[in-house]
Amino acid sequence: MHKEEQEVRGMREFELNDIPTIVSINNRVNPKVPMTVGGRIALEEGRHPENPLKQWVVEREGKVVAYGDSGIVNGTSAEETFHIMVMTDPNYKGQGLATSILEKSFKFASDHGVTKLIGACSEDDSDSIKWILNRGFKLIGKNAEINLNLNLFEEDYHNSCIEEMKMHEINFRTAQQEKDEKPNFELELFETLASPIIKDMVLPGGATIEMGFDEFKAFIFGSEDANLENQVIALYNGQFIGWGSCLTGKREAAYINFLGVRKDFQNQGVERALVTHMCKTAKSSGFQKIGTHIQGIKENIISDMEATGWVVDTGRMIWSKTLT
Repeated sequence: MHKEEQEVRGMREFELNDIPTIVSINNRVNPKVPMTVGGRIALEEGRHPENPLKQWVVEREGKVVAYGDSGIVNGTSAEETFHIMVMTDPNYKGQGLATSILEKSFKFASDHGVTKLIGACSEDDSDSIKWILNRGFKLIGKNAEINLNLNLFEEDYHNSCIEEMKMHEINFRTAQQEKDEKPNFELELFETLASPIIKDMVLPGGATIEMGFDEFKAFIFGSEDANLENQVIALYNGQFIGWGSCLTGKREAAYINFLGVRKDFQNQGVERALVTHMCKTAKSSGFQKIGTHIQGIKENIISDMEATGWVVDTGRMIWSKTLT
């Protein structure tokens, strides 16, 4: 009992100045899904005020060593379901900190009439998988990575993809080129292309995404790794019909954090041209590897990527728990 009381006393609500430490913990625990301080600040500032969300940290020896949240994040929700995230500094594992946060999450969800929690962990993290299973969560899906060794990337192939699209009057410009001409470029992109694509996504557990513009802007453009020169737009008759966003910065590997094409232009080669464009940009920026997660990417596009050297790897495991 004394140990549990100590753990509760060390828990408090999250504050913005906790972000650097939380980012540091995340990047050690989830190296395949790195955060940046600027990106996390942007996410916090862009959260929709009407979406319920509770965040906690646990302190030991005057520093934050664990973090958790429960609620609706990035506009992602399912019926009677909250997202949950728990992570602990590797040097403080085995002390019950994550369990204390989880119990808080259960209560917060129950207080809001929520009956199910959904979370994720790395497929490579055997300790977390064991911990999750021991707490009654069930596996409901996987979100594998797919990666390309950029030494295998052939620029001639990219050029042929672009030329094929030009024959169909589809052209490509960087987001920076659009921004230079349209100060409200991000809003137009969101309203005419990104938002409809995002709303059509169905995630494990039946979750859908109702993301507002501020959340979208923070999620896509808020990170220090985001660069408008590394985002490519496909246009037909001046209209946005496809978009790819690639994070670069100080990451070990370039990462595609958005790939989408308008419904009436899907499966016509636009996706392929967007991907090769981002590969070219990443390689020219000095990266040897580029990756993404396959969730939200159609199976035929994944097959197309594999045919050009992309390799499916381990990724994220999606878990669910029904509260009783």
